[in-house]
Amino acid sequence: MALPMFAALGIGLAAASASTTLQRISLRTYDPLAVCNDGTPAAMYFRRAPGGQDGCARRWLLYLEGGGMCYDLDSCKKRAKRAKRLVSSAKKPASKHLAGLFDSDPHHSPLADANMAFVSYCTSDAYLGDSSIPSSWQADPAAAKYFSAGFRGARVVRAAAAALTDLGLRANDSLVFGGCSAGARGAMAHLDSVAASGTQEADDGWIPKGVEVSGFLDSPLWVDLDPPSLNGSKPAVALRERLRRFSEMVDISRALGERCAAETDAGERYMCLLGEHRAQYVQTPFFVIQNQLDSYQLSQLGGLSTPTDLRQDLRTRISALASAASERGHGAFSPACRLHCLSETGKFQRVSAEGVSASRAYATWLRNRERSSGYPDDKQQKHLWMDKCPGPVECGEGCEHLKKKNASEGASGG
Repeated sequence: MALPMFAALGIGLAAASASTTLQRISLRTYDPLAVCNDGTPAAMYFRRAPGGQDGCARRWLLYLEGGGMCYDLDSCKKRAKRAKRLVSSAKKPASKHLAGLFDSDPHHSPLADANMAFVSYCTSDAYLGDSSIPSSWQADPAAAKYFSAGFRGARVVRAAAAALTDLGLRANDSLVFGGCSAGARGAMAHLDSVAASGTQEADDGWIPKGVEVSGFLDSPLWVDLDPPSLNGSKPAVALRERLRRFSEMVDISRALGERCAAETDAGERYMCLLGEHRAQYVQTPFFVIQNQLDSYQLSQLGGLSTPTDLRQDLRTRISALASAASERGHGAFSPACRLHCLSETGKFQRVSAEGVSASRAYATWLRNRERSSGYPDDKQQKHLWMDKCPGPVECGEGCEHLKKKNASEGASGG
């Protein structure tokens, strides 16, 4: 499918963004269990493509919002107390304004003319679960109030796919499926299942047969590092341990992926939810954005007090993951920045690696992929945009001009 010209390779140059307005749709219409933790209907925001220019009315974006996750009774209660919007849709607005990847100007986003869907996050499970709460929680008033419907993120994603089908998604269309942070981790887990249903007859398929799928994953690559004890304080719970506890709380069997589950020891299959481990098993072409000094992961390792060796280890391992993904034909954008999630704000156009913005890198990879009907097969085509400056510090030239903006443009964590 042809892409708009995005002013050719001029896409991503600094300019005023043009945000897009999306309208709210209830997903409980498509599945009675597509609900938030507290039982309120899960919400998706949708904007139909403005026209059929260059065939782009046949392109769709399904994007999952991020916002961390909880992994046991204590962390879930703290989550509900701190941010009720992450467990309920009760106060979510009728419309939503988004920029970055959702920018309506084709000079700024290669998906400007797509049908756009944004799933609002309220299930606390990175879209991985389909479970009631543990029976032991029933006696806790806060848990019974805010988590009465359990963890239904996987049902929410399937309902969103059904909504797109109802809205017109059909054979020969293309679907970009992804998200930011916890949304990207959920999209990574479901990506191959969604893509497979577009290539085979199945009554329980996620999407219609004949839809071509690719992934857009912003900040999904959790790395397995142990948080240090700083100044005698108790270290944070390691990401690996959070996933282990989560797997005891929520049924994750449908999110593991057949190959990953088969090749991972039974007692450690929760590792199939860790980006560092799972990425190698994803078959569907995807474009990944991962800052080498991911600010969320740094915050779990001590923030600005993170020891130098841990900061360097994080950079090294994220760089290795980006390189490995590009070698398999996926696209990877990895600046040496201390940021987390770029795609919902103007950072998508401003942050650069090797002098190329995230929006321009994604446009290049997407165009090359579509020209070759799958993975770009020309070895000369660009798959990887990655800063290689030395040291455990934020050293990418594309990060410098953002320092004053970072405080005012936050992103969901985890």
